[in-house]
Amino acid sequence: MHRLRGAGALAGDPGEVFPAPDSVLTPILLEGRSCYKISRWRRSGALPRRHVGALFREPPIVPMLLQTPPQRFDDKAQWTESISAAFVPLDVDVPRHTRFQSTAATESLGWMQISELRTNAQVVRRSRPLAARSEAAMYKLTLQLRQRSEIRQCSRAALLMPGQWTIYDTTMPYEVSGDDDAHFLVLKIPGEHLSAWQPYIRNALARPFSTQQGCGRMAMQLLRLSLQEQSGLTHNAR
Repeated sequence: MHRLRGAGALAGDPGEVFPAPDSVLTPILLEGRSCYKISRWRRSGALPRRHVGALFREPPIVPMLLQTPPQRFDDKAQWTESISAAFVPLDVDVPRHTRFQSTAATESLGWMQISELRTNAQVVRRSRPLAARSEAAMYKLTLQLRQRSEIRQCSRAALLMPGQWTIYDTTMPYEVSGDDDAHFLVLKIPGEHLSAWQPYIRNALARPFSTQQGCGRMAMQLLRLSLQEQSGLTHNAR
């Protein structure tokens, strides 16, 4: 059984603690125990070939990246109150007969707030009545670190694998559903700082993007450097 090496997870570089964004994690049984198979499509000549990369017992753990000590929540009501205060008013649903456990840590970076969340399986909704009460434009950017999350808005759905991100508008209804033990970063960005990008953002809402190429890679590197300058990152993310 191969083990993936792990550190510097913020930028989503290949070979780090989580599989590449185009990887497929398939649950399988190996010697009677639950494992995951990492598969990727690689092109050979004119035909794509499936390549099995590794087997591991569970999706690899990503260490906490922010220096702020995380706050643990074992009660859904307290969790709902906390994330509603940190972001915008939200509703939270969790599967029945599931022990609730989530953690959150938050850092401020100038006018931007960065939160690191670990959650059990849950669905977070920004309903139409809640969105209608918005007082100012605000965007949230989610960067997936472990497991998967799906963000729905504007009749679109972005299924995020580790190393992928998307943006969504808090003045409009949206829904975020996550796997059990999901781990991700959420950046809260005031709309006034993105006013010049409005024509592009509308088309980008709830669409998945990669941190390994183009503007997404540059943005994640800038975020990492900015947090390092104010000692906001643990050594795991440097």
